[in-house]
Amino acid sequence: PTTLNVKTIPLQFKGKYWLPAKQVALSENYDKSTASLMEGSTLVRTVVLQATAIPAELLPTLNFANSDKFSVYPEKPITSNQFRQQDLVGTSTVKVTYLFNKAGKVAIPSLSLTWFN
Repeated sequence: PTTLNVKTIPLQFKGKYWLPAKQVALSENYDKSTASLMEGSTLVRTVVLQATAIPAELLPTLNFANSDKFSVYPEKPITSNQFRQQDLVGTSTVKVTYLFNKAGKVAIPSLSLTWFN
């Protein structure tokens, strides 16, 4: 038998997802490096969420908001797990296509993720 002591989530944690990890990294890149696009154009954003000590299957799903100026089409995330120096590292990569519906200045919303170390 194995005996475990499972602690409760700390009261000071106010995030949406409970993500206890040693390290979390959220990064992005775009398929185009231009700041000027035409109405009807698309832009592909690749977002990578990587966490140490969490399997990829337990990483939260990232939400990408629509706007009246663009539509958002996220693909199904590609997940992988690997070991680095005896730590499990889970990675989730999602490609998101933005279709620009209206001309004008557009701000693509930032992503953030609360985690507990």
